[in-house]
Amino acid sequence: MNARASLRWRVALAYAAMGFLMSLGFAVATLFIAEDYEHILIGAILQSQGEHYQERLQTHPGLSLPVSQGFSAYREADAPEAFRALAPGIHEPRVSGRDGVHVGVFGQPGHRLVFVVDLGAIEALERYLVQIMLAVVLLGSLASGWLGWLMAGRAVSPVRRLAHVVETLPVRPVATRLASEFSRDEVGRLAAAIDGYQARLSEAESAEQAFHANASHELRTPITVVRGAVEVMRDDPGLPAPQGRRLDRIDRAIDELSLLVEALLLGGRAMPVETDAVLLPTVVSEALSRLARLNPDGQALVHVRGLHPLQVHAPKRWVECVVNVLLQRALSRMPGVAWDLDITPGGLVLAEQGHGPDGDGKVERSDRGLGLMFVERLCRELDWRLVQGQDAQGRLRVALEMVR
Repeated sequence: MNARASLRWRVALAYAAMGFLMSLGFAVATLFIAEDYEHILIGAILQSQGEHYQERLQTHPGLSLPVSQGFSAYREADAPEAFRALAPGIHEPRVSGRDGVHVGVFGQPGHRLVFVVDLGAIEALERYLVQIMLAVVLLGSLASGWLGWLMAGRAVSPVRRLAHVVETLPVRPVATRLASEFSRDEVGRLAAAIDGYQARLSEAESAEQAFHANASHELRTPITVVRGAVEVMRDDPGLPAPQGRRLDRIDRAIDELSLLVEALLLGGRAMPVETDAVLLPTVVSEALSRLARLNPDGQALVHVRGLHPLQVHAPKRWVECVVNVLLQRALSRMPGVAWDLDITPGGLVLAEQGHGPDGDGKVERSDRGLGLMFVERLCRELDWRLVQGQDAQGRLRVALEMVR
């Protein structure tokens, strides 16, 4: 049986096979009983006729024996030559052109009687019976398969309903009470197992969210301390210019770390039910302005080519975090590289265009990814798709598909 077939089909095929075997057994038993009954009946008739005519011939030696198409009686000397050599008893010899001939031989040698019964009409009826039995086997198999199909449909309908309910569950685990909607049978046990599994997943997610919240809170404290120390050092009037550039690098790194902590915090939380109508060009413009404040040279490396007025419906804080981290990682992971930014009707595209005007001598990473693990997680929660790849020239291209 094909294991790829549905459960309903497998049950229907099993019922059909069972119906075939039962119908076949019934047909074989019917034909065997009919054949056996024929032999018993013919044997009894011939035996009775033999005894009857033997008694009559003892009192009337010249008695005329009956000869007809269906039943004939012969004295041994008058019997057809093919039947004279038969031993006493009931026989069913093969006669050319005649089917269903039964011969009974009775008496002592030299005085035996031979009775011939032609059951050709009954043999034709038996062949008709064979055809009927074949039809019984076929119809019995089909009827059993159809009955199995109906019963399997009723049997698996609760399973299908349970599967539909499970398919409609949200991506994030939630506590369910499926067992109360099904009877207390195997399907009910399966529903209860799913309830338990959902409960464990929900508890695990709650623990994970608590961990992310605590971790984010713990990480913010040293970031704030380092940022405060940098600001104090900047207030020193005698700060040398090389030291100031080092503080700028620290400040940019602290800002990037703050963005990653923000992404970590949001990724560990459940996405808000309420969404905002966010205009993507506005978010991109604010992110570029933020980059300009922290890294004046960085904004010059991002060339905005297209600004489609795309409006997405999502929590604004999440959208801002995704865009900020994406642009920040592009500039920090691949320093000196110029990028083309396009806002299309389907989302945002960031394509590498080589080194910028001041990119000579800048360090370029050997790997070709931007390390967008946190962004990818936020995109999955938002049902967006983040694709990183390379064009024919080997330049990196990042596409953020917000509308599918």
